Amino acid sequence: MQNYIRIKPSWQIFAQNDTLIFYNSYGKEISFLLSYVMKTVLLLLATPVTEAGLIQTLAKTIAASKMDTKALIEKMKSLHILENYSPKQIKSNTYQKFQTQLSFFDLLTPLPSLQSKIEQQQKLKVTKIMVIGCGGIGCALLQSIAAAGIGQITIIDGDKVEISNLSKQLLFTQQDIGAYKTVAAKNKLLQMAPGAVILPITTFINSADHLTDIITETSKPDFIFLSADEPKLPLWLDVVCKKLSTPFMKVSYLGTVGFIGPLVVPDGKSFSQIIDTSSIEQLHNELTNLHNENHKHASTVFTNTVIANLAVIELVKFILRIGEIKTTGRRLYFNFETMGLLFDEEVKTGYSYPEE
Repeated sequence: MQNYIRIKPSWQIFAQNDTLIFYNSYGKEISFLLSYVMKTVLLLLATPVTEAGLIQTLAKTIAASKMDTKALIEKMKSLHILENYSPKQIKSNTYQKFQTQLSFFDLLTPLPSLQSKIEQQQKLKVTKIMVIGCGGIGCALLQSIAAAGIGQITIIDGDKVEISNLSKQLLFTQQDIGAYKTVAAKNKLLQMAPGAVILPITTFINSADHLTDIITETSKPDFIFLSADEPKLPLWLDVVCKKLSTPFMKVSYLGTVGFIGPLVVPDGKSFSQIIDTSSIEQLHNELTNLHNENHKHASTVFTNTVIANLAVIELVKFILRIGEIKTTGRRLYFNFETMGLLFDEEVKTGYSYPEE
């Protein structure tokens, strides 16, 4: 296979006075002198060219040694401007579908070749994710991980679709009212990702043993998202995921604040060690319960989507080992009123309310 070379598609190039600027993200740029040499390099890279051909032609054109031209190309590769590729890779279905996603991954941790980026996508394809809870955040999680190319998705929920779900759970439409959420979600996800394996499990989890049985009878996931509001579920997951060496992440909200994490890893602190899980039952009485039985958490489709996708970015970084994971062992707060991000250690709180 011939070793072609090109400028990574994530780079934009600008010319300003006598400077050539390579720009690929906010505040990230690399500058070169806009010389005859750099103009020649750009012209040669404008059409498909092998790395050997580029070095040879460049040496002839600028009257330089192959050693010098090779050193220039190696310098540009070390700055992650250039990547090797083959025409076959460019034409592959994986690249055609996920090329901009692969460029985003490359910005987090640059890779030397298109093949190495495609291999990242293949890792996602063989990854198995379980999502517990198919509400507003759960639906957004499911949409994004399916679109990202996750190969197997297990959905656990016991609810049916109601009219009140339609304004905040985009997987469902009017025609789904009365259907089980897991089944309706599977049908929508397969339209987005027809090659994925979607496993709907229509039940409410009632204990750690019950969850263990579900996982044992299906297929052990590589990662679990928890977006259901049963307060005991994180504690049950602590037990199950420790036993099965499976990482999990709680994703939730309260009013105008989204909670992303903590990401709990098997060899780290448990959820109950990270988050105060003390009972709030003592704060309730018959009088307060008269109102609280009718309480509904404030929720919108746009806030759910933001919260869920911040969590999915952390998932991808964790699975692919790219970028810096921010939520391992701690919780990220996103405040939609202030548009601010804070972590547990930066937040001063009094009473800890139950989350959705």
